[in-house]
Amino acid sequence: DDGLFCNGVETCSATTGCTAGTPPGNDNNPCTNDVCNEMNDTTANLPASNGAVCSSSPRSICLSGNCSTSICGDFFTDTGRGEQCDDGNASNTPCDANCQNVVSSCDPDGPYIISQISGTCAGGLANWEASTLTFSGDGAFVTGLFTGFIAPSSPRTMTGAATSCPSGSFSVSFTEPGGPGGCDETFVLAGSFTGVDTWSGTFTASFSGSACGQCQSGGPFVTNVNAIRQ
Repeated sequence: DDGLFCNGVETCSATTGCTAGTPPGNDNNPCTNDVCNEMNDTTANLPASNGAVCSSSPRSICLSGNCSTSICGDFFTDTGRGEQCDDGNASNTPCDANCQNVVSSCDPDGPYIISQISGTCAGGLANWEASTLTFSGDGAFVTGLFTGFIAPSSPRTMTGAATSCPSGSFSVSFTEPGGPGGCDETFVLAGSFTGVDTWSGTFTASFSGSACGQCQSGGPFVTNVNAIRQ
């Protein structure tokens, strides 16, 4: 016996020799940290951190020092089982009964200030630009693109399918026919809402036709766009 408290009482046998003792204080609970104080000859079982996995089948986690099956409604957000929140399944809160965040719908329509869209090709023969785009018809119509030959002067409306926010996607377009032997200009804005008041996407200008020249050979012209509600 080495006289130490925290490694237990050793035993000695004439046939088997000395056997190590059993450390005191082990409560066989996976959700406690067993500690021993050699100076005071005392032990303690301290609760492990909430959320520590203590069993895999079924998935169980430590809660207040106890190993409990992880469920929606236990007041702990267990991201390991896909929970986004956990308010104990209280009513009228931003957390639903499946422990997912409640996302309120919003109206995608309205004006948005965008990162500048600006381009030209064929030595300035074709031009396009926009600094503000306005959604209407639940995003099925987007107005504010200016296009034209020599200098952009005419506002255009790009059209597509309706969308939604804060997470819907959209794709709207406008084509300016060039006529026989001319150059068709097609402008496409595609993206997704990233929040109630924001979206991001790409603006693409492409050209086709015998008169397009460098506009066709040098394109399509793609611009990344970020937007915030005005």
